[in-house]
Amino acid sequence: MASSQLTNRGPDPTEASALLVTPDVPMTLRPHLAAASPSAPVTISPDPLNPAGGETAANLATPGVQRPPPLPLQPPVAGPSVQAETGPPPAASLTVHQQPADAEEDQRWLVTVKIAPPWLISYIVHMAVLIVLGLLMAHQDQEKPLLELTVGYSESSISALLEPIVPTDMAVQEPEANTPQSQFVVEDPASAPVLQEIAKAEVPSGLVVQAPAIGILLAGRDPGMRNTLLNAYGGSGATESAVQASLGWLARQQHKTGSWSMVGPYADGAREENNAAASGMALLAFQGAGYTPVSGENDRFREVVAKGWKSLLTRQNADGSFFHFGRKKGPGHNHGIYTHTIDTLALCELYAMTRDPQYREPAQRAVNFLVKAQAKEGGWRYQPGRDSDLSVSGWVMMALQSARMGELNVPASTLYEFERYLDSVAHDGGRQYAYQPNRAASLAMSAEGLLCRQYLGWAANDPRMVEGARRLAEQPINFKNNQDTYYWYYATQVLHHLGGKPW
Repeated sequence: MASSQLTNRGPDPTEASALLVTPDVPMTLRPHLAAASPSAPVTISPDPLNPAGGETAANLATPGVQRPPPLPLQPPVAGPSVQAETGPPPAASLTVHQQPADAEEDQRWLVTVKIAPPWLISYIVHMAVLIVLGLLMAHQDQEKPLLELTVGYSESSISALLEPIVPTDMAVQEPEANTPQSQFVVEDPASAPVLQEIAKAEVPSGLVVQAPAIGILLAGRDPGMRNTLLNAYGGSGATESAVQASLGWLARQQHKTGSWSMVGPYADGAREENNAAASGMALLAFQGAGYTPVSGENDRFREVVAKGWKSLLTRQNADGSFFHFGRKKGPGHNHGIYTHTIDTLALCELYAMTRDPQYREPAQRAVNFLVKAQAKEGGWRYQPGRDSDLSVSGWVMMALQSARMGELNVPASTLYEFERYLDSVAHDGGRQYAYQPNRAASLAMSAEGLLCRQYLGWAANDPRMVEGARRLAEQPINFKNNQDTYYWYYATQVLHHLGGKPW
């Protein structure tokens, strides 16, 4: 309400003073105005913005007194409109300006804030902060998934179980009912996408190769799933820093051609060069951290992988192999199937991770070469079709597993024949394994054999797997006295797939 709308309520000067604060002056000023001396003169100047308009305060304060003549239009005077002339506050002399409604509302707000008690302002500020924080929390809660995806194992199939991830500091659940309590406790093997089962019609009559027991390795390389698995399986900032540092070292060793070297320049390089094998191993490391030519958080590492594959694919022969076979003896004669298998493993992973059609055909040709190279014993060794040992055969099994993850064609008969070879090198009913038949079991070969059994479908609570894993866990990493990296490599995978206490 503008000041020109005030009306005369009576001849009492005290009451007239009260009228001046209604409604333009907040209620908190009324006691001060009422306390002013009734005999003190109250002079109200015409509104400088409207000198000829409306009732003046002088008419209101002293009934019957004529209005003063209009004053010439003057610019507004800066400063408060209430000024003290004499006596204690409040001011005895007031200047009331008639203002537009918006300006009047702003003035009321400013006056209210200035005269409000400190506790009220503090209350309002704190209440506003609490409301903002509450809205932020509500927004964050809406972004959190209702369920977290964890991975699990079922005897009948591999599936992703929609259940909360159990913190690592909680007690491990009891094993399934048919696992003896006195045996080594194992839990669900974790890994990759559901794999197609081996069609029974493709397997020789009366013999069935079980479905694979590994299910989410490659899916775990996705950044979101990777972080979840890191938290669930004991990863930390320290482990991730070590991985990044190692990949940085590999990136610095890449040749301008895109390949890597076995012999150096390293202080402890190999005695024989094999660029194809070195390149495959390096690319496996980058892909294991989730890098492809088109994915991964580090731009530099993506470029390294793209350059590496451009180089390595030029080495593939027409028959699908990555090695020139034919040499029976001499330097590198035993590199053949190792080299081809490592590169096939890396290529099948790349296709499974990207599903890029340009990698499918060379990956399938590489798999076909391995299928044809299987020896009569059911395994593989240095040259195609000649003899078998578990060391080379374990690498081949990993390559075929990656091919199955990428839904490439892997004959069931190839897997069945390899399972037959595993039986020939097994000890203690399959709890331990040897390099070749009629040889003693070893830690490294036992770990590799158990990993192959996991790929071929042995359940986590299979008594042979339970006991075999228990024996592996009894031989922890020993840097000082037994640097058996081959054993560490396979044992780590076996125990990781089992999860729980073994891991």
